[in-house]
Amino acid sequence: QKAVVTWNPMLMTIEQTPGVTKLFDSSKIPGEILDLLVVNTKVLRDEPRFAEALVGAWYEVMSLMSQRGPAADNAMAAMAQRSNASLNEYKAQLRTTAMFWTPEAAGDYARGPEIKEKMDFVRNFCFKHGLLGENARSVDIVGIRYPDGTIQGDSRNVKLRFDTRFVDKAKTGQLRKGGG
Repeated sequence: QKAVVTWNPMLMTIEQTPGVTKLFDSSKIPGEILDLLVVNTKVLRDEPRFAEALVGAWYEVMSLMSQRGPAADNAMAAMAQRSNASLNEYKAQLRTTAMFWTPEAAGDYARGPEIKEKMDFVRNFCFKHGLLGENARSVDIVGIRYPDGTIQGDSRNVKLRFDTRFVDKAKTGQLRKGGG
C-alpha cells in the first residue's frame, strides 16, 4: 500500500516499519477529531439507564487510570494486552490522546465555545470534500445541536447532538447504581 489512515495502537506498529513516513497526525488539528461515544437518540430516550451505566463505567475507569500506582498499572496493563501493546506503549499512546478524565472536563468542553468553532470547521471541510453526500447542496444540510440548545445547520435534520445530561449526572453523583 502507498498510504494508510490509522490510529493507535496500529500506528505504533506501522511506524516501526522501515521506509514508512508519517505525513500527518491529528496533533496538527487539535479538537477536530474527537474520540466520542455515540449513541442513537432513540436508545437514549428509551433506555436512559443504558447511558447512565456506560457513563458511570467510563468515569470509574478514567478515575482509576488517572491515578498512579499498582491498581492503575494493572488496569492499563489489561487494556494494553487487549490492544496487543506493552504497558509502556499503551501509556505512550495515552500521552498523545487528549482525554476528558473527568465528567467536569467533558461537560465544560461540550458547553464551551471551542467545540462549536471546531465542529463548524469540520462540517465545512466535510461539505467541501463531498463527505456529506453527493446531493448535499449546502454545508447546512445536517444539523448539530449543542448543550445550550443552539443548532448549527438544519434544525429539522439534526444528526449529531452533544448531550451533557449524563456527564452532568456523573459530576454530581446522580447516576443510578446497578441495573434495576
